Amino acid sequence: MLPISPDSNQLEKSYGVNWAFNYSTGFFEGLKFSINQLFFFTRIRNPLVMDILHGPIYKLVNSERWPDSKGFETNIKFSCRHFQLYIGYTFTDAHLNENGVIRENPLTARNRFNNVLVYESDGKLKVGLEAYYYSSQPLSDGKIGKPF
Repeated sequence: MLPISPDSNQLEKSYGVNWAFNYSTGFFEGLKFSINQLFFFTRIRNPLVMDILHGPIYKLVNSERWPDSKGFETNIKFSCRHFQLYIGYTFTDAHLNENGVIRENPLTARNRFNNVLVYESDGKLKVGLEAYYYSSQPLSDGKIGKPF
């Protein structure tokens, strides 16, 4: 990989906006609930992409295409005494704009779920169980990757 050159590369510029709100409450003795909702939009100008020069030599170059991503993320937390349950969902709508042609951004899952159950005993022991799901996503070669 050749180093980035200030003579031939411009720095990427990222523009974005997000908005979030949080809410938390208690129900019964020891049972707590909180939710965080986030909305986002991001655009990157002059992104650096990898270009293969020849053989095993690569160079980062600025691209005329630019990615946009927008979406939302929801995170919920339940806690009761020593147990905490985290549940999350992220929706990402990411596209590349290349000379007026818009296509889905490769390697970006549209849907992602995450769940974490944690048991913590007075700061002495912490055990967790995690589960994640990523939806299918377009690959760089135009094929569709499997969800996992």
